[in-house]
Amino acid sequence: MHTDCSAGPPQCCACLGGLVVLFVLVHFWRFDVFSRVRAQAGLVFTVLFVPNIMTLDLREGDRRFDALMAGKQENYTGDATHPKNLSFFERYVLKYGRFYNAGADAKARKEEGIRSTGSLPAGQA
Repeated sequence: MHTDCSAGPPQCCACLGGLVVLFVLVHFWRFDVFSRVRAQAGLVFTVLFVPNIMTLDLREGDRRFDALMAGKQENYTGDATHPKNLSFFERYVLKYGRFYNAGADAKARKEEGIRSTGSLPAGQA
């Protein structure tokens, strides 16, 4: 099953990132290049802006992305807007967690023909 957020592009970006780091370490290594301040800034950026979506089904990410691109972010009430899956910025500044509603999501999944435990439409298991 093809999804908009398949493993190919993120894996490619991770590999390219690794190659960039390797190039920098081999050719431009100096003590001040990777200072403690830059590492701490990267940690803060990650904590503030990167959501924890490791436990989500790819279909949930696609459903949220489709709603976001359609300009209907408030209409998506699924697991991707659960506060445990949002970044600090999304949770406290943008307040996307207020859209989470498990009952409404179950109803929307039923209308879309999506099982609550998987990403296949009903009848295709």
